[in-house]
Amino acid sequence: MAVEFAKEVVQSRFLDPSKGFAEVIYEFEVRADPLTGRRSYVYQIPYGAMPQKRDLSAIIQKSLDRGCPFCPQSIDQATPRFVPELFPQGNIRVGEARVFPNTIPYAPYSALCVPSTQHFVGLPDFTEEMLTNALMAGQTYLRRVQECDANAKYSYIGWNYMPFSGGSQLHPHLHVQAAHFPTPQQNELLAASQQYYVTNGTNFWSDLITEEKQLGERNIKETGNICWLTCFAPRGRLLDILGIFQHRDSLLDIPEQ
Repeated sequence: MAVEFAKEVVQSRFLDPSKGFAEVIYEFEVRADPLTGRRSYVYQIPYGAMPQKRDLSAIIQKSLDRGCPFCPQSIDQATPRFVPELFPQGNIRVGEARVFPNTIPYAPYSALCVPSTQHFVGLPDFTEEMLTNALMAGQTYLRRVQECDANAKYSYIGWNYMPFSGGSQLHPHLHVQAAHFPTPQQNELLAASQQYYVTNGTNFWSDLITEEKQLGERNIKETGNICWLTCFAPRGRLLDILGIFQHRDSLLDIPEQ
């Protein structure tokens, strides 16, 4: 087993105004991602600095006032359609989910998936059916792209929800894309995974699951063939979760269940 969880405890000293400018020592961890070596900083967040629930009523109303292209009364006229050779129907529908081209593409094959006819969906209100239909509709698009262009093999489904995460529209929508080249993160993971295999003769992701199960520190559970872990070297500020689909080669191989 060659998976290593390298970390170092680092100290910082300063005079704290909340303690009458007495000297305090603040400790945090510097961790190295066990695959890529990318460094992350793990520290305690004071309770008062935790994100608070926001009143979204003004944001929701403003987004409605300016008009939403993804709402049922507008989506057929305001959103683009696929070229006939890709999808003769113009778009993809699975339940309420709808996939159509992105008007500002950042890949040769770039689409959006609107999972619901509702203009605003609170995080607790996304249903299993809603999300499943959205992912299946996105997968349908990516599979068709592969049929038409076998070189567009680098697939991606991403979701940044709400203006706070840079979303351009409040109405929930996922990004679905395929390209002839990997994203920077895909490239980093592919190169590091290949180097790990060359060095150790084993698959990093299988080794990671085995090691995390033995340690019992970040292993959450398994649902079917998916192993859920919290990240040793997280990239996000809060709640960075990793789901590893065992025995699946790509996003296109994941079954409905």
